[in-house]
Amino acid sequence: MRAILKFNRLFVSSESNKVCFYCEFSPGANIISGRNTSGKSSLILSLIYTFGINDIKESLAEILSYQPTFRVDFSKTTEDQEDKYSIIRTQKSIYIKEPTGKVVPFHGINADNSAEHIALKEYVRDLVGFTLQLEQKGELKPAPLESMFLPYYISQSVGWVYLRESFSNLQYYKGFKDDYLNYYLGVSNSFDRVEHRQLTQRRDNLSADINNLRRYGKKAEFQFAKLVDETFGGTGKGVRRWIYKNIKLT
Repeated sequence: MRAILKFNRLFVSSESNKVCFYCEFSPGANIISGRNTSGKSSLILSLIYTFGINDIKESLAEILSYQPTFRVDFSKTTEDQEDKYSIIRTQKSIYIKEPTGKVVPFHGINADNSAEHIALKEYVRDLVGFTLQLEQKGELKPAPLESMFLPYYISQSVGWVYLRESFSNLQYYKGFKDDYLNYYLGVSNSFDRVEHRQLTQRRDNLSADINNLRRYGKKAEFQFAKLVDETFGGTGKGVRRWIYKNIKLT
C-alpha cells in the first residue's frame, strides 16, 4: 500500500562552524520565494539528501563543506493512520527514528553500491510502498530511490522536458518514461515485457541460423551432396556424411 509523506520540519546544523538553519512546513502546499542564490534549491536538495540521495552532493558542495548534520521530521499517512518519523543524516551515517521510538541506523551510506546504502533503499521502499520497477539489460529491477522524488523534484538545470535527467543514474533504464508515468498514473499492464524480449531474442537467433543455412546451402559442395543424395538414394547418405566431414566450409 502506498503512503503519503509530509515533511514537517528541516533542521541543519554545523557544530564546528556554529551555524544552523531551521524551517517548519505548513500543511498543504508551501511556497518558497526568494532571489537567485538565496537558497531555495538548497532547501529542497537538503530534504532529498537527508533520505540518502547521493546524486546531488555536487549541488550541495558548499553546505557539505561545513560538515553539517541534517534532520527531517516527517509523517507517513496510510489511509486514516498517520505515523511520525525522524531521519538524521551525518556525513557517513543515517538514523531513522520510528514511531515506536526504535532507531534504525545505516552506516557507510556515501556510496550507492555499499551494502548499507542498498539496505537503506530497501527500508525506504518498504516504508512508503514504492514498488516501481524499471528495465535494465533485459531485466526488471527495483527503481533507484531517486525516482521516488520525481516529479516532486525537477532540477532547474533540465526542466520538465528532460525529467529523468534531474538525477544522473536514471538515463540507463529502457522505457523509463512509459514505466514511470504508468506507475504514477496508476496504469496497470499485464504485458510481460521481459518474456517478450527473451522470445524476440530467441526468434532473432533462429532467423539468423536459417539465413546461414540458406547461404551455405548455395555453395557448390552442398549442391554436390544434394545431387549425390538424389542419385543414389539411401546409399548416398554415407557419401554425403563423408563430404560434410572432409570438405572445409569457406
